[in-house]
Amino acid sequence: MRIERAWMIACILGATIAASAVGCGSDPPSNTPTSSSSSGGGMAGSGGAGGDGGMGGAGGAGGASECMSPSDCTMQGAANFCGEPACEAGKCVRKALHPAGTPVPSQVYGDCVEVQCNESAEPAPVFKNEDVYNDGNQCTDDVCLDGVLMHALQPQGYLCGGDICNDMGQCVECIEGVQGCNDPSQLCMQGVCVSVNCGNGIKNPGEGDIDCGGNCLPCDDGKTCTNGAQCKSGVCTGGMCAAPTCMDLVKNGSETDVDCGGGPDCLPCPPDFGCKLPTDCQSGVCIDVYCAAPSCTDGVQNGDEAGIDCGGATCVACP
Repeated sequence: MRIERAWMIACILGATIAASAVGCGSDPPSNTPTSSSSSGGGMAGSGGAGGDGGMGGAGGAGGASECMSPSDCTMQGAANFCGEPACEAGKCVRKALHPAGTPVPSQVYGDCVEVQCNESAEPAPVFKNEDVYNDGNQCTDDVCLDGVLMHALQPQGYLCGGDICNDMGQCVECIEGVQGCNDPSQLCMQGVCVSVNCGNGIKNPGEGDIDCGGNCLPCDDGKTCTNGAQCKSGVCTGGMCAAPTCMDLVKNGSETDVDCGGGPDCLPCPPDFGCKLPTDCQSGVCIDVYCAAPSCTDGVQNGDEAGIDCGGATCVACP
């Protein structure tokens, strides 16, 4: 009984070491000793060779460099006066070329702003109240306030040279009902001291037409005249005051100088001619009521420049 139980356990557990006379057959082994003349059981098979160990995992790759040269650093912006892209120790950076607060060479006159290098090595506008645009009118107060240009009217009666300002910001000889003419033989008409005869409805000697020209106000277009001085346009053609044109060799109409400036009708003025606005000038730069010549630092594309203050024969190459 004990032998039968041991046999069953050995078969269930799959023992690898068993007696050569004992097999895991269907019948339990016999108690009867085997004859010495019978052939013995075969030798037990040798165990299988163990499997090779797996290959170790490859080491992780090191961190890749962002750049090999500045040309790889496109996210750092273009090169300019304040800074440029750079590759330092494999990292893209923006390299400052001038300290923060340094004004860039190219500036627009009179815009109440100065462009300076900022902490990021880029040009940036900064309010500058001293950068005031002079409109050439003594009856306005030209000021900058937090980057905003204003031409506030001076109070009526404010002195402008030897004359006074009216309530429309015009410098006049007199103001009707406020300040008359120094000469009692004159009367104030539209801010001008004229002869008392200019309001009598008669064409007096020296007048080009009734109550105009000569010692009176200039005559309007279409009035009779004997010379250009009698006409508001300054042009007397065929005995009649002519309307202003851009080819009459006289500064008239809205022109800021002779036959130039003043709007879309006439061409912009060359350097050193009068102006009120940048658009009055060929260079696009009006400084203290005179057109400036093109330069490489005026903040405007002019002359033979290919871009703003770059390219052409004299300025630096454009980026």
